[in-house]
Amino acid sequence: MGVVYLILFSRRLDRGDGNGADLTTDGRHARLAEGEPGVAKVFEPARPLRPWRALAAVAVFGGVLAAAALDVAPIAAAALAGAVILIIIRVIEPDEAYQGLRPEVLLLVVGMLVIGIALEKTGLAEVLTSAVSAMLQPFGPFVALALLYGVILLATELLSNATVAVLFTPIAVALADTLAVSPRPFLVAVMMAGSAAFATPFGYQTNVLVYQLGRYNYLDFVRIGLPLNLLTWVAAVPTIAYFFPF
Repeated sequence: MGVVYLILFSRRLDRGDGNGADLTTDGRHARLAEGEPGVAKVFEPARPLRPWRALAAVAVFGGVLAAAALDVAPIAAAALAGAVILIIIRVIEPDEAYQGLRPEVLLLVVGMLVIGIALEKTGLAEVLTSAVSAMLQPFGPFVALALLYGVILLATELLSNATVAVLFTPIAVALADTLAVSPRPFLVAVMMAGSAAFATPFGYQTNVLVYQLGRYNYLDFVRIGLPLNLLTWVAAVPTIAYFFPF
C-alpha cells in the first residue's frame, strides 16, 4: 500500500524547494531539477562498470545478509566484517569507506540511544509504561492495539526507533498481560510502528540521509510522510491482528 501511495501521489505532494539549486558533483556541474530535489543522477558520479568488483560487492552483501539471517553473527558484526572484506580485496579504498561514514547520522543515532537510556535510568520509562497501560486497559484488544500503534507512531517521529523499542516493549507486554491476551500482536505493533517514521527528517537514520542529499525541507516530509503514516496505520492494525491473533 505504501508503494502504491508513493507511485500515485508523491509527485503531486512534493513541491520541491523551487530554487533550482546548482550543485557540483565530482567536478561535474549539475542543475537540481525544480520539483525533483532527490533526483539520483544529480548526485551520482560518473563511474565505469567494473564487473568483478560489482560481483564481489554483491557476493559480500549477500554473505552479510545470510550470516545475519542464519544467526551466524549479529547484523552489525556481519556488516562490519563485510566492509573490512571489501577493503581487503580492494573493491573500495579505505578513504572511500571513510567517506561513507556520515558523522551527523552517527551522532543522531548515538544521541537518541543515550536519551532512551536516560529515560530508563531516571524511571520515566516506567512511569510512561504505567500511564499508557492504564489508559488503554479499558478498551478491547483490537482497539488497544490500534491506540498503541498510534502512540508509538507519534513517539517514533520524535525519538529514534531504538529508543521507542526500549520504551514500548515493556508497555506492550504489560498491556497484553492486563488484557489476558497474547503479547505477540502488541510486540509486532511495536516493531512495525517503531519503523514507520515517515513524517519527520529525523525519525529514522535513513530519513536524515535522504534529507541532506535531496535538499528536502521539513515540510516535504510532513506532506508525504504524514498521509503515509496514516495509511500504514490503517493497513497494519488489522493485518497484525489477522496474522498474529490475540
